[in-house]
Amino acid sequence: MARSDVIIPTIFVPEFYRGSAEKAEVFNEAAAGAITLQNDFAVQEAGGESTQPIRFVTNTGIESRMDHTSSGNASFTPLTQVSGKAIRLNRKMTPVIFDDEVNVSTNNMAEWNVVAARQMAESQLIAQRNMAYGAVIAAIESMDTPSADFHLQGSRVILGGTRVPLTHARLNTLLGLMADAREKIVMLAMPSVGFQELIGAAIALSSLDTVAGATLHGATPASFNNPVLVADVDSLQTAADSVNMADYFVLGMGVGAVSVKVVMQDALEIERDLVSERKNTKLRLDYTVEIAVAGMEWTSGTINPTNAQLATAANWDENLDDHRQCPIVRGRFQTATA
Repeated sequence: MARSDVIIPTIFVPEFYRGSAEKAEVFNEAAAGAITLQNDFAVQEAGGESTQPIRFVTNTGIESRMDHTSSGNASFTPLTQVSGKAIRLNRKMTPVIFDDEVNVSTNNMAEWNVVAARQMAESQLIAQRNMAYGAVIAAIESMDTPSADFHLQGSRVILGGTRVPLTHARLNTLLGLMADAREKIVMLAMPSVGFQELIGAAIALSSLDTVAGATLHGATPASFNNPVLVADVDSLQTAADSVNMADYFVLGMGVGAVSVKVVMQDALEIERDLVSERKNTKLRLDYTVEIAVAGMEWTSGTINPTNAQLATAANWDENLDDHRQCPIVRGRFQTATA
């Protein structure tokens, strides 16, 4: 085999899809079905099936009294489907370069393919996870239905003021925003500072693991027996400045709260560079993700939004008939760090 044959599609492509499917399966199970990260192509490669997110309008007049004295027709209630709530983003894997000289020194091209494929699969999954958090935080902030106020949105705390940390009591208040449907919340997501404050003395009862670049905390009474995904990502934190303390967000989510799926993906593109003094091989992978938040819809006219636009509340609005259709609550708390 020539040293220029560094990219072996029969190894790289299956390994990428296998890595995507395996990592997504582990993450989705840890998230108790609240967050769904999926590469439709990886699912199909494994013989699975992918679906598009849809929602049906709730019908409140289905059941009624039957009138034995009437000879007319019974009224009917149509089943209506709502669409257009998801948003798609075009993404890319930054071209990865394989240097021929390095390849010669290692002389293990198959291993290079496996390592690169696995790294790209994990990078894609972490990007999907971060987009999910950013979209949910922004979407819930835009919720303005009076009977569906799903977030504890306090103003930022001034330095020297009384901060509001996450406690068991405040978590109870947060979950209480779901009213009679609080049992729909099946997992919590927060940065490490919130996890540290919430668990406190109950840390001895905790069981920790890692999944998709995040810490997985097993269910304990401190979290109302909900598993907790801990990740220090930008969308879950607001840095301190010269006036305000640092803030952080806590999310409570139910099954189907948010999905981020790869719905289109280009074939792996490979290019040989013969101009450089040291020849190399470049590979690139472009794809499109679709993000859907339960009970919410993307209302901006922006096509292919940036991460900042995705995390802007004004670009989202509610699309629900009942608060149970949005199994998400959001709390904003403060750290002790100035």
